[in-house]
Amino acid sequence: MRTILLVLLCVFLNATAQLALKAGASTQSSALSVEAGNLQAWTAMLTSRPVLLGIALWTFSTLVWLYVLSQNSLILAYGLYGLNYLLVPLLAHWRLSEPLSGLRIVGMGLIALGVGCTVVGR
Repeated sequence: MRTILLVLLCVFLNATAQLALKAGASTQSSALSVEAGNLQAWTAMLTSRPVLLGIALWTFSTLVWLYVLSQNSLILAYGLYGLNYLLVPLLAHWRLSEPLSGLRIVGMGLIALGVGCTVVGR
């Protein structure tokens, strides 16, 4: 049970980090699309609050993940980590109004089924 909770913490931290990184990247997307080598635009993006928050959350998620891996089998841990492929699109749809097509929802359902099989099959 502890493993499941720690992996869920990793998934939540990682998904939140992805949303923060997306928010930070979106603020500079026009400057970067004009000139990808624009060092000033890259610096502005990398030092923005959302990107810094995303990097911090991702780093903390990685540290928790390393602990999970030190205590559990990779098959179980990584199987559960697949929940990222459910949570990130759901949060992107909810918080960023990104579209979720029927086919994506079917795919997410298949991922959920696979995660369930991974957990039950241990």
